[in-house]
Amino acid sequence: MPELEDSKGWGLPGGPASAVALVVAVLAAVGVAGDVLTRAIRNDPIAVPLIVSAVLLAVGIPALIITKRWLQRGGIIALLLVLIAASLYGGRSVADREIPRAAISAKTDENRVTTLTVDASGSSLRTRDDMLVQVIGLPDLADFQRLTAECEGSRLRTQFDAQGNRIPVPFDSDKGDLLAWQRYGPDKEGDVSATITLEVPAGRYQGTCVYAALRGKSSDDPRSAAAYLRLLDLGASE
Repeated sequence: MPELEDSKGWGLPGGPASAVALVVAVLAAVGVAGDVLTRAIRNDPIAVPLIVSAVLLAVGIPALIITKRWLQRGGIIALLLVLIAASLYGGRSVADREIPRAAISAKTDENRVTTLTVDASGSSLRTRDDMLVQVIGLPDLADFQRLTAECEGSRLRTQFDAQGNRIPVPFDSDKGDLLAWQRYGPDKEGDVSATITLEVPAGRYQGTCVYAALRGKSSDDPRSAAAYLRLLDLGASE
């Protein structure tokens, strides 16, 4: 691409492509590259796109000043807007988290012991995000709609105590037993997975449920998934 003094150019050799490549090179020089760069964008989806947008403006504004053709100026402005919008959209897409996965299975042995196996996983977590996994044994499945509300929010919703402190809403033990409550952090790629194995006496519960939620800045509105398993008439495996 032509140099700055050429009114037909973008203002710098290589134009916007070279400018963005320079930003990537500077970030790589301080160790922000590859998965670390993706994590940086995921942690703050606005900062990196704003830096890229500022560099594009630094390249585009001088080109607008020295360009005398209005048609060419319009093209430069349109291209700048498209590139800036693309960088902001890209940052938002990287930071958007998928709904987690939750699954539960059970097997009863000849000693009448039921082994519950819970698998939960999530992706696109920020550094300070976590995944909460809770497992609840349900002694009665008669009021399933009410049990669903308890299972999928019992330890994530909050309330205020007498002193004005925010505390978790307690689980109603009349509706079930809290068998496990775990919290997991992500790896450097933003992925998290967990496997929980529990043993309970066969016949103690009619069903069980697992609830997995990805929490971040808005802990009262998490991305979540739930799984339910009916344990009635679960015979011993051969």
